[in-house]
Amino acid sequence: MQTQFTYDAFLQWWGSFFWPFVRIGALMAVMPVLSARTIPARIKLLITLIVTATIAPTLTLDHAIDPFTNEGVYMAIEQAGIGLAMGLAFVIVFQAITLAGQMVANGMGLGFASLVDPSTGTSSPVISQFYTIMVTLFFVVLDGHLLVIQMLHDSFIQLPLNGHFLSMATVKSLVDWGSHIFAWAMVVALPAVTALLLANMALGLIGRAAPTLNIFSIGFVITIIGGMLLLLWLLPLLLEQFQFFMRETFALVHNYKLSQ
Repeated sequence: MQTQFTYDAFLQWWGSFFWPFVRIGALMAVMPVLSARTIPARIKLLITLIVTATIAPTLTLDHAIDPFTNEGVYMAIEQAGIGLAMGLAFVIVFQAITLAGQMVANGMGLGFASLVDPSTGTSSPVISQFYTIMVTLFFVVLDGHLLVIQMLHDSFIQLPLNGHFLSMATVKSLVDWGSHIFAWAMVVALPAVTALLLANMALGLIGRAAPTLNIFSIGFVITIIGGMLLLLWLLPLLLEQFQFFMRETFALVHNYKLSQ
């Protein structure tokens, strides 16, 4: 008895790999660390294909979807939207850390000391780059890349294919989540910024009491050295804060908040 290989069977087989590839590829395109410009595009594509080949055999597609129909176009947009939403949720964590670094750099008087960040191609203060490098190392040491792969696998259980989850509520949830950039940046930067503000106020009072003393040259050195010591002292706290931010972000994805 010969088995006929129909077009619908081909679409069923092809879709079980292609639609997960769209979701995973969209996440990889914006996911911090994994989407760095320093990683060649071929390596990114290879990682996406390996993750897809690992996850796809565990998935089931309800029915064959022709990609050249309205349903296929909507399916591609939906899967790409889910992947981008999950990736952008993590982008907010890293951008909050970068913004905190800018706040600390301004308080230290190093806001003008900027370099080009090789991972993003944008110019940012050196303190922001220091924070970014540290949280990147934290992300790898804490097996964040493995947790992301686990999250991707769980997302196909919580948000299965043919689920029709893309809605305005999804976009609204992601926009609301974006407000965490400023809140978390303040949480990270507040201790150092407060200490530097008090130091600047003390220098101002000294300059008022002793006008002949060149406070500008002395104060600049004090704020820089004091800021460096604060960064060293607050570094263990940064690890705890980053762990909390990542737990909140993983909880956001696992609790369906991006899909409701």
